[in-house]
Amino acid sequence: MKKLLLVCLFSLLCVSLAYAGPFDREMFDEVGYVDGKVISADGAVTSAPTYVYGISFYGGAASDYITLYDSTTSTSGTEKIELSTASVGDTTHITFAKPLKFETAVYADINGSSFAVIEYRQ
Repeated sequence: MKKLLLVCLFSLLCVSLAYAGPFDREMFDEVGYVDGKVISADGAVTSAPTYVYGISFYGGAASDYITLYDSTTSTSGTEKIELSTASVGDTTHITFAKPLKFETAVYADINGSSFAVIEYRQ
């Protein structure tokens, strides 16, 4: 009886330890719901430190591009990422396994008749 009790106790302990590990992205402080913003012209996406989780970009013409900068008001900040399209009507989507961290804010430089959806969390 004592052995059975020990085996049961050991089993419960092992099961609870198996579920005690961190979940996906739990170790980062940027977890939670994300916001989205549609942009079609140059401008600030956010005005505070931000984590960018993904970008969907629709190019209205060949070689349209979007560049995201770590800056509040202009392209003078650090360039973090650039996406472009090869032909008219192309769509590019990227999701980051570990979100991009913008220390200051997010500023987008977007050209032509294109638009983008930025998924982020502040």
